[in-house]
Amino acid sequence: FARWLEEERGLVLGSITVRLGSARTFLDALVGDGPSAVRAVRRLTHAGLEDFFVAYGQDHGHAAKRSMQAALRRLLQFAAERGWSSLELAAGVPSLRVYRQSGVPRGIKDHDLRRVLRRVAKTGSARDRAIILLAATYGVRRGQVAALRLGDVDWQARRVHFQAQKHGKSVEHELTDAVAEALARYLHDERPEAPAAEHMFLRSSPPHLALNPAAVTEVVRSALRRGGVSSVPCGPQAFRHAFASRLLAANQPTKT
Repeated sequence: FARWLEEERGLVLGSITVRLGSARTFLDALVGDGPSAVRAVRRLTHAGLEDFFVAYGQDHGHAAKRSMQAALRRLLQFAAERGWSSLELAAGVPSLRVYRQSGVPRGIKDHDLRRVLRRVAKTGSARDRAIILLAATYGVRRGQVAALRLGDVDWQARRVHFQAQKHGKSVEHELTDAVAEALARYLHDERPEAPAAEHMFLRSSPPHLALNPAAVTEVVRSALRRGGVSSVPCGPQAFRHAFASRLLAANQPTKT
């Protein structure tokens, strides 16, 4: 399924990881202690699909439901190509209601951001502080933070490069003093010894693989909870929306 997502649908690693996580949750619920995954998919009906989605939606927010919706459609399309299911079933994945202005971005307020940063500076790890500062300063996606490589930071030119995500463009920003200090502290004090590893952020336990996007989300969520922030999307998008709001405000014409 992962190979199909990459080769047939052109998804990047971060998106594939998210789709696999949602698909695994669905298949675990579908199979349980019963048949194999393929047999379970063969037996799946529209009613069973809807029952799962309704139950899942009771314990998850809109973003998680959207992610599950996309994963189910891809998974059932994949199954249909192999004769395990039908395209009609894939088309039958329940749609989500979208209410007027429900998608208006809500970013973290400046005073809340300062409180979160102070909290992370006192109680968080050097890695967590670097991740939070990258997300807050540049408004990049969680996948771009996870994909950051050692070579993407040009210390001499004071530039940091982020790879393209979700069919967008790669971006380059000025390396601020605060971000540079946070990255340097992580590299000096906490980053595991892994000479062959090219990614900036690594798992602390062996074999020290690159940190995945879901882990970046958890770092941000934990920081927001510790900072007492609960009125914004509980993840990196809170910083991304705030960054977009700052750009819009900066481009507004000055009243005379």
